[in-house]
Amino acid sequence: KGWQFLPLRASAGLESTRKTVRQHVPYAHRFCGIARQGPKSRGAVHSDRRNYMLSTLTGLEGCSSCGIMVNDEERPIESGKTLVVDNTFLHQVWNDADVNRFVLMVEVWHPSLTKEERKAMRTLFALKDMYSA
Repeated sequence: KGWQFLPLRASAGLESTRKTVRQHVPYAHRFCGIARQGPKSRGAVHSDRRNYMLSTLTGLEGCSSCGIMVNDEERPIESGKTLVVDNTFLHQVWNDADVNRFVLMVEVWHPSLTKEERKAMRTLFALKDMYSA
């Protein structure tokens, strides 16, 4: 139950999905993968406090009774449709269905970042990855 994430970069058999994402999405560092939320579950209300990126949620499967609340505004997560979320605001996902909900979750650079700022952020994340367990 709850929430799980499968990163695309570490997933065998998803090469065509990775290639498509790389070609069409200016994704950022943190998340690019498949997120599963268990049936009859709710995530904690929280803020990711990262104003340099936005999250996209594209419904894949099991999206009949699920959604996201951002700053007290609710939106459904629908199969085949993409939501863009500024998760610096308080947000919560839920799945009221009896089945698992799967979405493609890709974090993208905030559009207000300059090319130089995106490059600097990529360098900082690469350094972090080199020295983190």
